[in-house]
Amino acid sequence: MFDERVKFLLDKRQYGVPCTFLMPPRREQCSNCIPLKTGASSGAYRDDGPVPFPKGEVCPVCRGKGGWDLNAREEGILIVLFDFKQGLTDFLRPGGTSEMPEGTCMIIGERSKTWELFTKCNSMILNTDVYGDGAPYYRKNEAVPLGLFNAGQQGRSRWFFGYADRDGGS
Repeated sequence: MFDERVKFLLDKRQYGVPCTFLMPPRREQCSNCIPLKTGASSGAYRDDGPVPFPKGEVCPVCRGKGGWDLNAREEGILIVLFDFKQGLTDFLRPGGTSEMPEGTCMIIGERSKTWELFTKCNSMILNTDVYGDGAPYYRKNEAVPLGLFNAGQQGRSRWFFGYADRDGGS
């Protein structure tokens, strides 16, 4: 019954909202030049590269950097409680909510879909339908399994909760 109620709330548009997780950047190697061990361009054209250039000159694609960082963005649905001291938390009663400062929110997610995104992201944009690419929130704690059978990450709980806050609080 607990699982059914949380699933119902996650599926309801007023509670389950789209969020963007800003993941750590990943390095994309230049497809036009041969990199050095340091990652910078060696100044040598790669035979199958899209833009040929003379040996010893700067690669026109990466401008000698050997590649670039790609900012990864992942999407997911979370229940976001900006007023975590009211509403659903009365039902869930997680410990420590009374000590949380203003600007902190509680999130609830499905472990199979958003646990890894929450635990690995650098920051997140909550409720993108309303706030677009607004102010990022930062994870305040590790994800905590929620519900029955919540014995650690290998437990059988379907849900998790955590807290996030804006940089510097409210």
